[in-house]
This record gives sequence, structure tokens and C-alpha cells, in this order.
Amino acid sequence: MNVLPIQPLTRAAFAPFGEVITLDGAKHYPINAGTTERFHALARVDAAEQGGLPIISLFRGQPRPLPLPITVMERHPLIALHRVSDFLIVDRIGEGNNCDEIELDGQLGLTAAACASARQP
Repeated sequence: MNVLPIQPLTRAAFAPFGEVITLDGAKHYPINAGTTERFHALARVDAAEQGGLPIISLFRGQPRPLPLPITVMERHPLIALHRVSDFLIVDRIGEGNNCDEIELDGQLGLTAAACASARQP
């Protein structure tokens, strides 16, 4: 199995696929008498095409063992590795294709060593 390289997730690197929600460089201001900082409009949701409606769901992913052969990729991958993980999803329902999914042969994979190296500063 070839090891899938792990790279930092940045707005620029991910731009061809969508938006990265990050606080770096985000417009923000205090609210609630200064007790809360609002990070405003971190991403746009355009769900109106073909009569779509925005919805919010929670996905609960079960941990996967490593090494993990990559056999399916979605436009919005959600993979739990070390513990049960919750993912808040803003999605669209309606006509048309909402999720691009491709099957892979499993020759790319994610290893524990790759995960550990990605956590190093």
C-alpha cells in the first residue's frame, strides 16, 4: 500500500474543492456585552440550486483501525480514527447531485506514523 501524504489544511490548498472554515483571518467582533467573540460568515451556504434547502445534520463516525486503506472518497470526507467522533454537517437536500463519491482500489492508505507526523509542529 502506498502511504497517503498528510498536508496542512489551508484555504488556498482547498480552494478548488470548497471553503475551509478557519478562524485565521476571519472577520470578528465582540457581542453579548463583550463576553463572546463572534467569528462572522466563516463560509457561505448556497443550497438554492434546483430547489435545494440547507439542512444541518450530525454524523457520528466509529473509529477505524490503522493502517486504513482508502477505498472510497467523498467530496466531504468524514473519517474517525482514534475515538468516536461527531461531525456537524451543513448540507443541502433537493434535486440534483449533492455528493460526489468515487471508489478507489485501496492502494493509498493512512498509517499511524503518518498521523503522528502530521501532529508534530
